[in-house]
Amino acid sequence: MMKCLKKLYLKLVVLGFLFGLQGIFFILILSSLSGAILGSIMLWRNKKNFKTQLPFGPYIIAATFIYIFIGPQMIEQVEAMAMHYLMNY
Repeated sequence: MMKCLKKLYLKLVVLGFLFGLQGIFFILILSSLSGAILGSIMLWRNKKNFKTQLPFGPYIIAATFIYIFIGPQMIEQVEAMAMHYLMNY
């Protein structure tokens, strides 16, 4: 169990060095949301229980690729929408 956590922390540290703090938050949030949603669907369709282990690595990889291609633009749009919302209310 501890070896798996150490490997995960090492991967997150490397991603943090590559993409910065803003990128790592984007990747973690997107991978967690997609893992929870798709994992729940997979568990429901296959009639498994919540003790079934699902890999988290593919979700981190997919979120990283999404960040590489559209992440900065998406973050910029979300920040603009948030500022517009905050200024008008």
